[in-house]
Parts: sequence; C-alpha cells; structure tokens
Amino acid sequence: MTQTCWFCKENSEDPTKATKIPLYKITDMEKEYLWRGSIKQLPYAIKTAYRYLTAKVVVPRCNKCARDQAEERAVEYVAGILGLTGIVALIVLVFVA
Repeated sequence: MTQTCWFCKENSEDPTKATKIPLYKITDMEKEYLWRGSIKQLPYAIKTAYRYLTAKVVVPRCNKCARDQAEERAVEYVAGILGLTGIVALIVLVFVA
C-alpha cells in the first residue's frame, strides 16, 4: 500500500526517501532546590533533572520534499558558515587593526 507524503500531502511516498523523526516523552521530573547559606529563604537556583523515553518514527516523504529539505539544510549550513566568517572578520578588525 502506497502512502502519501506526510509533508506535502500531495505526492505518493518514495520508500527510499522516508525520514526518521525522533520523538521524546518526559516520564519523570525531579527538582532540587539549592539554598544560599544556612537560612532557607528563597532558593537561588533550581536544578531540574528529566527522565524521558525516545523513539524514532518513520515518516513517509516524496522525492520533491526530500530534495527541498536537503536544499534548506544546505542553505542553513552556508548561512552559518558565512555568519561565522563575518564574526571572525569583525573580531580581527576590532582587536588586530
């Protein structure tokens, strides 16, 4: 049985382009209050620990959506590199020049 692409809901899926999406469910939460000094007034920090279950769900995807998502990731990667390069150039200009 062929499914429809979960992302566009138009095209039929390509089984080779399916993606795995991680899901997380918090099962328990534990808070620890950190007090300042010996007088227990208001806590100055709250440390929270979570326990959770994880699972990966296979999501059907078509060729077009797989290609579009790969292009989006490439654009985000290039933008991150350019942004980092700009920050380094600014630091060099400010502190070296």
